[in-house]
Amino acid sequence: MVRFTGHVFESSGPILSFSGDAEDLEEDTPVDLFAQAAKQVAEADAAAAEQEEEEEDAEPEDDFNAAWEVLDLPRAIYDKQHDNDTNNEEVALKLADCYITLGDVSLETEKFDQAITDYEVGLTLKSKLLPVSSHQIAEAHCKLSIVLDLTSGRLADSITHAEQALQSIQSRLGELESAKANPSTEKPQEVKPDPKGKGKASAVVVPKDNAVRNMSATQIEGEIKELGELKNDLALKIEELKMAPNETLADSAPAMVAQALDKELAGSSASAANTAVVNDLTSMVRKKKAPVADAASAKRKADDEEDSGSEKKPKLDAGGS
Repeated sequence: MVRFTGHVFESSGPILSFSGDAEDLEEDTPVDLFAQAAKQVAEADAAAAEQEEEEEDAEPEDDFNAAWEVLDLPRAIYDKQHDNDTNNEEVALKLADCYITLGDVSLETEKFDQAITDYEVGLTLKSKLLPVSSHQIAEAHCKLSIVLDLTSGRLADSITHAEQALQSIQSRLGELESAKANPSTEKPQEVKPDPKGKGKASAVVVPKDNAVRNMSATQIEGEIKELGELKNDLALKIEELKMAPNETLADSAPAMVAQALDKELAGSSASAANTAVVNDLTSMVRKKKAPVADAASAKRKADDEEDSGSEKKPKLDAGGS
């Protein structure tokens, strides 16, 4: 109980007192909560950015594997349908498109051998259904030429497919020039549905690429200009391929490197020239990467690598002893 008596302060209970030096109170540093919060936010952003970069580095391979699986499923379906009915042109073209697109994925992931196989199958199917002047035929030959150029010992095949792509473009240009000189008044034929079909699917007519008779004069002029530029670029590319150093088909890139190193160790007088040759061969080796198994056999390949690694260790230990 606390009471005031005159100027005297009396208390019947404990007295609470706060003690401390004035200097201590003056030395207390005020806390900047905004600065601390900003620092924490910056650290969190930096950590998130670092994690995002790591995820982006791993995403491309995962995306390509997912694309492969998505494309391989319809490929298997169309392949089975094609086996059951080889005369179904629509199924055959869709199957060819699947193989060409699978080849694109393999090319991006540098699985060159698999890309070559897929492109060749797709080109074979398309060649049976489409004319030589088809854009799709020229495109397939171009893609094969590119991947073969990146494969050791396949330079001659790369040139062959590039020349066939050029022939396809020239054939298409011939058709366009002929249509330009002799415009046709014939209207495109329309496929009418069968009135007795009652909802059933009618026979599908596969379009033989872009028929010239279905194009207007403006479209013909535009395509002639576009293909003319492409023709010139492709002709220059063929000349570059032909001017490239000749490769012996039996020689692989490692064998060529070993041969160059042997010449260097033999003490050739033209050291500068030999260095240039070695550099060129090194650039070739960087381009050539061992084909990696597809997504379906990835686990099996990893197991094989672990087994081979365990077998190499005893050999190294034996050599060291």
